[in-house]
Amino acid sequence: MARLLRIAVVRNWTERHAHRQIKLAEDEEGRIWLRLDDLRQWIPGLAKDSELALKHPAQVRLADASSHPYLEASAFVWLTRKSANTSTLKLLAWLEASVLTPARKRHQWADYQGHDGMAKYRDVLPANVEKIVRSVEGAPWWKLELDPRFWVITQGRWSLLNTLVTGFTLALLALGAASWLEGQAWDVENSYLFWLWAAMGVTTWALLWNSAWIVGAMRSSARRVGEGMAPWLAVVGLVGNMLVALAMAFAVTTSLGALLQGWWSLYVKGLDAVSITPVPSVGGEVTRLKIEGEMGVGSTRALMNALAQHPQVRVLEITSIGGLATEGHGMAQVALQRTLNTQAIGACASACTLVFVAGERRLLAPGANLGFHRSHLLGEGLRAGWSSVDHFVANFYRTRGVPEDFIQRALGTPGWDLWEPGHERLIKAGVATDEIRSLGGSVLGGLAADEKDEVEDPNR
Repeated sequence: MARLLRIAVVRNWTERHAHRQIKLAEDEEGRIWLRLDDLRQWIPGLAKDSELALKHPAQVRLADASSHPYLEASAFVWLTRKSANTSTLKLLAWLEASVLTPARKRHQWADYQGHDGMAKYRDVLPANVEKIVRSVEGAPWWKLELDPRFWVITQGRWSLLNTLVTGFTLALLALGAASWLEGQAWDVENSYLFWLWAAMGVTTWALLWNSAWIVGAMRSSARRVGEGMAPWLAVVGLVGNMLVALAMAFAVTTSLGALLQGWWSLYVKGLDAVSITPVPSVGGEVTRLKIEGEMGVGSTRALMNALAQHPQVRVLEITSIGGLATEGHGMAQVALQRTLNTQAIGACASACTLVFVAGERRLLAPGANLGFHRSHLLGEGLRAGWSSVDHFVANFYRTRGVPEDFIQRALGTPGWDLWEPGHERLIKAGVATDEIRSLGGSVLGGLAADEKDEVEDPNR
């Protein structure tokens, strides 16, 4: 049998029931313990000490100078809950009347607080669930025994330092997962829906765990004050735990901002992919695609499918107020791979500008206007500076030759606002290459003969 832990005994005593003796112990938390050898006087079929210690490691401990193990009272009640044996039932009745009821009165409990402070006997669980995060009595925090059932942190039984270390460790795992998923946000062509749900799962875990961490810190600080800790020190420990927990939760949600925005737009707002319409040229061949609407999940895939059906397309006509930056970037990558030209016909804002600047030649129709701002993600009002999405977008603009001062002005505009520079400034900055004035205007004059069909009057 594995080495058993020893409880912090407040008192040991002996009781008599049915002309037999039974040794008991009470620990410093008020829990009652019964010696297993004595219990077998009434229940000979009780499992061996080693089996009980293996199945219920938190409820089998040493409680006196001997090596005879004791069983925590609520565990005994749970183990015998289905018994119909008369001797066992009488022993349970005696235990309730002679031991547990006095313990309630002594500690002013509504119910006996067995099983690590839990009042419900059904919470005594088998080892595969019962194993929890717990520390060896008297052991430093770095010797914590890690187990699958982590929600014990909410009970406040650990010191404030142990609570901080355990909470931070698991929150750090969530942040690591979020950082990895952040890199998948821009892979809109492969398994994108899976990444959306993975991001939602990690965020949910982070919020639940960090909430449990804060609850545990509050209970731990209250318990420490009751044990004699200076109130100011308990408050410092509590505030420290809360600040770190909130900071970690914020870091996770902001790291996953692009994926969470995609999940929200798809499953809550119901935002669909852009509308793509083939536009035949004068000769009847489809050389242009008209792109309209918000860029929701699936927009990149829709563009790829349209180009597969019409491989002769050379121009994308864009009218969109924006949408998901990830989808805008995905569509831009498709345009780059196909060396397509782009034309802004009406409003082209936010994520739409990524597609526009991806064009080999980027033309502005008379009524077109481009709008720029930084990402409008969760926590924008609390965040100073750019998000990871903004940095990604800025780098893409740079690869397309957009000057730095223009990028700073564009992404310096808050997510709820819009900067709309005029055509002259857009052309001067190289964001657009020229304007569409008319058939036979200056734009057409600079194109090869076989390309003139690609640029047509948008009002035609």
